[in-house]
Parts: sequence; structure tokens; C-alpha cells
Amino acid sequence: MEVTKDFEAPKHPRSDDEHLSFNEPECEAEEDSSKGDDNSSVSEESLNDPETESNTDVRERYYETVKFHKYKIESKILRRVVKSLKTNSKANRTESYFAQGNISSDDVSVNVTGIGCIAFPIKYETATKLIDMAMLAPFGHGEQTKQDPNVRDTYMISKGKLSVNIKSLENTLKDIKMALGLNENSNLEVHLHNMLIYKQDQHFDYHQDTEKMNNMVATLVVALPSAHIGGDLIIKHMKKSHVFSTEMIYGNYVKYIAFYSDCHHKVEKVKEGFRIVLTYNLILCDSQFKINISCNPKLVKALDKYFKNEQECYGDRKLIYLFDHYYTKSVIKFTNLKGFDSQTASELLCAARKLNLVASVALADVQEVWDGENGDLVEMDITLESWRDENNQPLDYKNYTASQHDVCWLKHNNKMEPYNVENSGYTGNEGITEERWYKRAAMVLWPQSSDLLMQFELNYNGEVNKLKTLMESPNNLSTVQDIVRKADKNLYRGLKSLRSDNEYVKTFVKLAIYMKNSEEALKICQHFCCDLFDCENYNLYLQLKDAYGSPWCLQLMSDSGISKNAYSNRLVKFISVLNENDRTMIEQILSDQIPKAGDCYNKNEQLDRYSALVRAAYQTKCVDYVKDIFKAVVCREWDVQKLAQFYIQNCMDIQQDIVEMLKERVVTLLKENISKYKEIHNKQMQWLSKVNFGNCKCELCEDMINFLKKGRKVKEFAIIKQKRRHLLNCFEERNRTLFSMTTKEKGSPYRLVVEKKIDVINGVEGVLAELEKLLKRVREAGAGDDETFKTVPAKRSTQEDVTETEVKKQCL
Repeated sequence: MEVTKDFEAPKHPRSDDEHLSFNEPECEAEEDSSKGDDNSSVSEESLNDPETESNTDVRERYYETVKFHKYKIESKILRRVVKSLKTNSKANRTESYFAQGNISSDDVSVNVTGIGCIAFPIKYETATKLIDMAMLAPFGHGEQTKQDPNVRDTYMISKGKLSVNIKSLENTLKDIKMALGLNENSNLEVHLHNMLIYKQDQHFDYHQDTEKMNNMVATLVVALPSAHIGGDLIIKHMKKSHVFSTEMIYGNYVKYIAFYSDCHHKVEKVKEGFRIVLTYNLILCDSQFKINISCNPKLVKALDKYFKNEQECYGDRKLIYLFDHYYTKSVIKFTNLKGFDSQTASELLCAARKLNLVASVALADVQEVWDGENGDLVEMDITLESWRDENNQPLDYKNYTASQHDVCWLKHNNKMEPYNVENSGYTGNEGITEERWYKRAAMVLWPQSSDLLMQFELNYNGEVNKLKTLMESPNNLSTVQDIVRKADKNLYRGLKSLRSDNEYVKTFVKLAIYMKNSEEALKICQHFCCDLFDCENYNLYLQLKDAYGSPWCLQLMSDSGISKNAYSNRLVKFISVLNENDRTMIEQILSDQIPKAGDCYNKNEQLDRYSALVRAAYQTKCVDYVKDIFKAVVCREWDVQKLAQFYIQNCMDIQQDIVEMLKERVVTLLKENISKYKEIHNKQMQWLSKVNFGNCKCELCEDMINFLKKGRKVKEFAIIKQKRRHLLNCFEERNRTLFSMTTKEKGSPYRLVVEKKIDVINGVEGVLAELEKLLKRVREAGAGDDETFKTVPAKRSTQEDVTETEVKKQCL
């Protein structure tokens, strides 16, 4: 069975990420990309969407006016690299994606089970016998196998029923390998796949062969002599097409064609007769990649200048060259590179060895976003995956998003077929955009001197684990110090995302201690000191304190700025586990955090922060700082209830002069508010005594009376006209000076709006009672009076019964 990539009919140019399909191409020379891409890449689905505004106009504007421009490689020096490759390619390279030729029919013998040896040319009777024993050929659709005559309509005989001998096969394979530009040091093996028989009107639409075996690089088609018209094989690579015709083959020779497995191809309908072919998988094996003996001097010079240039450097210097062909994860390796790619890689590897560069290959998934109005490239994202080194060994590297500044190519994406295209159409204030996805391969170079930096960037977990292994022996100190120095900032690049994994923090604490250098340890710990000054990691703090001393720990906190820059609840809690030896650090934390506690809009959170600081200061016997906290609280714009609540919670058994200032302020404010609310209450009671409630006891009037006695200042009654008149008759005339009654002629039914002519505070009695209760509690508050503080011990928290020595033992 010939398994293919996902195929859709030509009118559907888009397909899923896993599969490739595209519109029917014309057989013509490669188109200049400056004239724009083939319009077949536009999604008919999006243009025919009935929800899209002015679909006809959009289609006309898109197809007739948009010209996608050819974009340049950003780096000037990289353009010189590409130019040196181009210059050399014109003289030394042959670029081909197919190889074809003839074989004498005397050299070919085909035996079919149940039929016997096939005579050439194949006669009508023999062809019908082959069809009788054959089966309809399916095709692959993702992980499924399907049959659809609209996609593939042909008969197939499996290889188990075939016995084929081609005497001149060895020489033929040499010719194919040379024509395709495959690695000269490789062995090209051929594996029979099946026999295909096409009768009249049968065909196979555009598809891409699945790489059915490891290291499969190409497909070989051997067309047996059989009279027929039509059935041309059309092969497409990038935007070039080649027609392989098998019509009117005489019996004295057999035609063959081999083409790369990433080429899209189709078999056109057979108009008359039978088209009969053998298909083979071509495999590269037992090969070593051939590197050019003599380097391209212009390429060496351009690469040397690129890696030494600082002006165009946007981070760790690397070069990413995009190959022309597509490869799968199982095939991508230096020895399997095809044609032009193999030759280019050979040149680059020769120059890389001369310049001491590290080389690898990877798959590249390229996404482009184009402006549909002016044809400009808006964005290009390139993700590299499935890495292999120069010796074809897989590399445990993560998916890497490449910078466009590091990328170059000989064939830009405009000359290739995207595997997916999406068009946005007009959306709101935005114009048309087109997104295209391409699958390519890439060769990546970076200096040997930067190799350690790149290892930490691409395989962070692996490199950290290597460090852990080295630290198991004290004899590796110089090696570890060298790694820390060379890795520089890349040593810590993964910590941010891995901070939730406490094992990494432990590893770096161990590294800081292993270094036996206080300055280096400071540099290391500054990257995660927020995690060190935390109750949960107190044991790690003790290890560092034991190794470098308390002043060093204080300097770490100071240099990192975690205490000065913002309020930290974790840091304030951390005070509770410190002891008398850390008094300087405790005072520094309190001094830094008190001014920052009010830096938030939520007043409840402010209260919690200041209360936490009071507790921390009290528990560590830094009572002098409580006065500073109280001063800060008095300056806050809190309502009196919140201020009283803070005082009651925090009036501990400390010096009277410290709390008296806050108490005096709270009592004064409470008295002022009580006086204010009493005045309001009295006015409301005087107003209420003047209201004439009438004698009606109906439900509607009772609702009105309840509002007048306890309600807010305004109320709307959504009632019918008859009920509105009833309320007006009962209340309006008698109470004109006390409240107004107007009809809002909006909605159904209309609303009767009643508004009191007095400032109203609903529930003023309750507010007064609460204020008086608070005043009594503030006046009576003393040492240990508040229940909140009866549960708070004035000593170290969770670690209070654990000595430093015991904590260290637990760590070990």
C-alpha cells in the first residue's frame, strides 16, 4: 500500500498541520517571487464565508491588488554569507529534485504469483489478469487509511506477490545518487513497495509520500512497457514542476524516475490503455557525511566576520541556515540531507571546523504573518525541534524559538508551498492578514566558546543535573567554578519558570556553598533570594548563614533589594523564625517594610500588613519599631472604625507612651463621629415627627410608611395609575414640605418617585451603637485584653522548639 500524506481536493488548499496538500500547479519555470505568490494559496473557504462582509470585493482586492514582496535577510553580514554560498553553487553544484533514465527491458524480469513471468510489452490480457488479482489501493489520511476514488483510483499488488530482478540496478542507483546530489559516502538501498495498475480514467491526486522506512529519502518509480495514453506523473518541488511521461513505451526499454520523498506529485488520468509501474523506497544507510576538503574562502571570511561582529548581535551569537527540503523527525540528520542541502551543509561544516564552530541540524516550523493590504511581512516565527549533532546523534534540546536576526537562506519561503494558509478577512478596524506555515529543516552554528551558554539555553535541566553530579565530589571545585563563570546569566535562565520546584533552589544553595567564595555565592543567591527569606526555607538560610555568616546574609538581602523595593508578607513572616543573633537583619526588615506597608489601595490589606508588622516587632522584642508603625497608621486615611479596630488588636503590653498617641487619636475621632451621627439622628427624628402618615392601613401605604421611617432618601414605586393616585391622595398634600412625590413617565408602568427633603443615613441608630461600643473598648483596652492576641505567642513561631543545630541536621 502506498501511504501518503493527507490529501484534499485541489479546490481546498488548506490542510491539517500533519498533512500536506495544495492546488494543482501549472508546469512552468520557477516564478520570480517579487511578482507575488501563487494565488492558489488563498483559502477559498474563508473567501466564501457567508458571514464575511463583501466577499466578492474581498476576493477581488486580494487576488488582483495584493502582491507579497520578497523580503530580505535582516543581517547584512548574513547576506554576505548567503552570497558566498550562491557564488560557489553556480560553479560546483547541480540542483535537481528528480533523476530519470532508461533501463533495457532485457535487464528487467517481473514474476507475479499466479501469473508467472511478465512479457514486455505487457499485453491487454496480461493487464486484465493483473487487475483481477489486485485490490483497490487505499491512501493515508493522518493515522487512518481510507479509500476514495475521487482522491486515489488505482489497483495495487503487494510486494509479497512480486519477484523482481533488475540486472543493472546497481549502476542505476549510482546514477540516481549522483543526479540527486546525495552524500557520496552513503549507500543507496532500494526496497520494493508494490505494483500499481492504472486503467482508463484512473488517477491519483496530489499527495506527498510518507517516509515508510527509517532513512528513506526518495521514491523510485519504474514504468513497465505497456501501451497507454495519459497517466503523466507530475512532480512538484517548491514552485517548479516536472512531467514524467510514460506514454507509448516500446518493449525494448523501461523508463524510471526517482524523486525526493518530500516532493508533491500526482498521476493524471489515464485516457486509454493501462499504466503499470513498480514503486520502490530508496534508503540511505551506512554512511558518513562527506565534508569538503577545501573550504570556500569567501564563506569562511563571511562567517568569521559574522561571529566576531558585535554591532548586529542580539544575544548569544548563532547562525541558522534554512535548508530547501522538508524532512521528518526520524530522517533529519546530516547523512540524510538531500541534494542542494547536502552540498550546502558540507560547505558550512568545512568552514565551521576551520572557525571552531559547533554544528547541528534541526527541523524548523516557520510561521509568517503577511499584511494583505500592502504585501509586507509583518512577523516571522521559527521554532526549531528534533535536534541532531554532527555525528547524527539525537540531542535532548527543547523547542527553541529562533530570532529572525540569526536566520538566513538561499531559497526563501515565498518559493515554497506552505502546508497551511489562513486568511483573516476584514475584522473591525483591521485589514486582511494572511498567515502561512512552512516545514523546513535548518543547520545551526555557534562558536565553541559559546557552547556552554547554548547548552544551558537549550537543555537547562540536563546541564543543572550535570552540575549536581560534579558537586558530589570536592575534587571538582575548579571545574564547577569554570562552568559557573562561563555559563554566566544562562546558568539562572530556567530558575524563574522552575521556582515552584524547590529542588532547584536547594541545588543552587548547595552550589553557592560548594563554591567556597562569598562573592560568587552572593551572585548565585541573588537570583532566588526571595525564596531564601521564607519560613519554609529557613533551613536553607541556616546553611548559608553557617557557611558565610550573618553579615553576608544581611548583605544578600540588601543587595537584592527585596526588603526595600516592596512590601513582602513572606519577609515579615520570616522575622518570626529569626533569633537574637539576627537582630540586625530583623531591624533592617522592619525599617524597610514599615514605609511600604501602605503601598496598596485596599484598606483592609493595609490593616493586615501593619498588624503583621506590629506582631513581628513585638514577638522579636523590637518594641521601638511599634511606635513607627503607629505613626504610619495615624497618617493613613482610614475610617474611624478601622482605626479603632487596629488599636484594639494591637494595644499590647508595651510602653504606655507608644500607644497613648494612637489611643488619643482614636478616641478623638470616635467622639467626633458619635457627635456627628447624633446630630444626624436628631434631625431625622425631628423630621419624622412632622410626617403625617394618615389613617390608611392598606399594604401599599404600609410600604410607604416603612420607607419614610427607615428607608433611604429616594424610592421609586413601579405601580399602576390608580395606585399612584392613592398614594398621592394619602400623603402628598399633607407633607409637601417634608418630601416630594413626582411621576416618572418612563417604562411600564410609570414610576412614582418619592424623595425626602433631608439628608438621610439609613440605620443611623446601629452606626451610633457600634461607635459607642468601639469607644468603650478603646478606653478599656489594656494588656492582653483583646482575644486576638491571646492566641498569638510572643516568641518564635513554627521553629520555636527547634534549635539551629537540629534544623541543620534535618537538612542533611
